[in-house]
Amino acid sequence: MTCGPFQWFFDCFERKRRWNVVPAALVLGGSLFGGPVGWGQPPERSAGPEIPALVAAADQAREGGRLQEAAELYRRLVDLQPEERRSRWFLCTTLYDLRHFDEARRQALQLTERWPDFGPGHAVLGLALFQLGDYGAALERFQQARIRGFGKEAELQRVTRYFGALALNRLGRFEAAYQALRGFAYENRRSPGILNAFGLCMLRLTHLPDEIPEEMRQLVRRVGEATFAWESGSREQAKQEIGRILQEYPEVPHLHYSWGVLLLSSNPSEALNLFLRELEITPTHLPALVEAALEHIRRGEYEQARPFAERACQVDPASFAGPYLLGQVLLETGSPAEALVLLEQAVRLAPSRPETHFALGRAYQRVGRREDAQRELREFERLRTLMKDAEEFLTRQDYSVTREPEP
Repeated sequence: MTCGPFQWFFDCFERKRRWNVVPAALVLGGSLFGGPVGWGQPPERSAGPEIPALVAAADQAREGGRLQEAAELYRRLVDLQPEERRSRWFLCTTLYDLRHFDEARRQALQLTERWPDFGPGHAVLGLALFQLGDYGAALERFQQARIRGFGKEAELQRVTRYFGALALNRLGRFEAAYQALRGFAYENRRSPGILNAFGLCMLRLTHLPDEIPEEMRQLVRRVGEATFAWESGSREQAKQEIGRILQEYPEVPHLHYSWGVLLLSSNPSEALNLFLRELEITPTHLPALVEAALEHIRRGEYEQARPFAERACQVDPASFAGPYLLGQVLLETGSPAEALVLLEQAVRLAPSRPETHFALGRAYQRVGRREDAQRELREFERLRTLMKDAEEFLTRQDYSVTREPEP
């Protein structure tokens, strides 16, 4: 596979330090203003005699790797032409390459304020925010970039997806991070950075790739390799490698659970056994409690689901999961009044989750509250449509292929 510049970007992020990456001016700025890429031509420059010479000098310095000189020249151009987008864009990317992340953030913020529909501006602002450790704000900017589009900048699109995944993982949003990474496996974009990111998600570690403890590096990489193989379609290879890892590291937290989630659709019985094994290692593992309860509910085994649902309520009273699960168990085992209390609590705790409204609607139907049931089922349909649209949008924006791995 031919490695584009962002392949080096992914690799260098962990191999050296976060800032030691391929120059953004080459991959972020290279073609945006070199021809029609979906953004139109840059605004016309003023006719002053100094401007063309400054532009030529700045571009030559940037292309020649003299980034400090280029930054000074682009600053002068921005001062002379504050309404001209091209110079400010190259100033942002050059500052980023110089590791002047705070100044890059300030300039990119001005860029997005002046040209709010310029998607790459939001992307580079997000990258600067990521390097400054403001992961939540970085994610918001990456989302704005996806909404507004990247033109023909496919590499910029991929790099924002990669750093978006790292930011999600850093914030403990492991499932969302995993979804963001899957496209790299579909596209067979294998790199050390991608493999380690997969491993971090599966092991539910909030490290960045360059922060992985030395004693964990081999395990993270092996888990990442196996997960990449699974998502790219080599499922037997992945199963064999995960089996070996679980034999070598039988007490490692989270891996039994994560592997069980991947197996749920194809082998739910094995998945349930993996959730139970995870609970032997960590009895308070809330995601494993939830999945174990859900699997029993799917099978109609409500009494078997009850202890897992009750434990979920105890482990995290602030989570909607426990009341949602226990409410369904009570509803199906002859206690609709108690179920209603719990399911109404679940909706209060997670009003944007469609499944809570669906479960509550069913409970209202059972007790004859028809209007309340219809209201909740309408809300379920509304939220489900919103979620479906969001998922399709993210898939369309983030993944450049449409095939799914073989079952």
